Amino acid sequence: YMTTAGVLALVYGFVLVVLQLQDYALLVGSLGLVLVLAVVMYLSRNINWYSPAEEPAGSLAAGEASGAAAS
Repeated sequence: YMTTAGVLALVYGFVLVVLQLQDYALLVGSLGLVLVLAVVMYLSRNINWYSPAEEPAGSLAAGEASGAAAS
């Protein structure tokens, strides 16, 4: 819960700062979004998006479940 509270506090603080900086709101907001995008890209760099999902250990393959296994 502390991590969520910390992230929400940072977002709230960022929004307050952007609202106070009327002349530089576009610049600061754009830089903030670029930083958020960079963090998301860094955290997801090791995810293999193209690999098939791993099946749970207790599940059966489709052929085994229907009894169509070769004998």
